[in-house]
Amino acid sequence: MKNILFKIEYEGTHYKGWQIQPNVVTVEETLKKVLQQICQCEIRLKSSSRTDAGVHARGQVATVQIPEHVPLKKLFFSVNALLPHDISVIDIVQVDAGFNARMNNHGKQYTYQIISSPVSKALHYHYCHWVKAPLDIELIRQACCCFEGTHDFVAFRGKGCQQTRTEKRIRQITVVSDRRSDYSTLRIRFVGNGFLKNMVRIIVGSVIDIGRGRLDIGMIERAFSTGKREEAGLTAPAKGLTLDKVFFDPDPFVKSERESWL
Repeated sequence: MKNILFKIEYEGTHYKGWQIQPNVVTVEETLKKVLQQICQCEIRLKSSSRTDAGVHARGQVATVQIPEHVPLKKLFFSVNALLPHDISVIDIVQVDAGFNARMNNHGKQYTYQIISSPVSKALHYHYCHWVKAPLDIELIRQACCCFEGTHDFVAFRGKGCQQTRTEKRIRQITVVSDRRSDYSTLRIRFVGNGFLKNMVRIIVGSVIDIGRGRLDIGMIERAFSTGKREEAGLTAPAKGLTLDKVFFDPDPFVKSERESWL
C-alpha cells in the first residue's frame, strides 16, 4: 500500500459536513465509496479538518492508503469521473507512510463571505450570509483585530466541541469590502494554527452584531475574560464559510520527485 494525499474541493450545500455519520450523506462517505469502487478494497480517509454541514472547501486535504499497483494518474481521472458535480479532487501526490494530514499541518485559512443589501442576492445564496441591515465596516475591522494573537477561545466554540485545548493562535484576520451600487460584499479571511468547532462562525456572528450596533466591541474582552458562550454573538450560518487552504512545510504538493497525477 502507498500513502496518498488528496486535495479536495467541494460545494457543501447538499452534504451534512465532511465526516461520515449514520443515515446522512457526507463528503467523506461519497469520496470513500468512489475510491473503494476504483481500488476494490476497504478505504479509510484521514482528513485535516471536519467541516460542518453546509461549509464549503477549496483546499480540504486527506490521506488514504491505496494499493501500490494503482497509478496516480489513472486514480486522479477515475475518481473525478465518478464523483458528483459538487465534489472534485484537484490534486493528489504520494507522501511518506507516516504523513498525517491533521498532525503534520501548520495551520489553516478560512474565508467567510457576507452580502449586505436590502434584498437577498439569488446567485450568492449558497455561498454568502445575507445581512439586510447596513454594516459599519471599519468597526468590524477593529473588532477583528481584537481576535488576532493567542487567546483562550472557549467562549467562541460550538456545542459538542471535543477539543480539550481551547487556546488558539490566530495569525491574521483580513477584512476586504467591495461596494456596489445596490449592495456590498464582505470577505473575512482567517489564518490560524487551529480552530475550535464553530469558532470562525461565532467570531463572524459576533463582529456582524458589532457592525450593526447590536453588541459593543467590549464584549470581545468580556468573553475572553469570562469564557462564557453567552457573552459572544450568534453563530453565523455555515454556507458563508469556506476552507481555503491547509498549510504544510514543506508543501507536499510542490515536491516534484514524488509520484503524482501529472
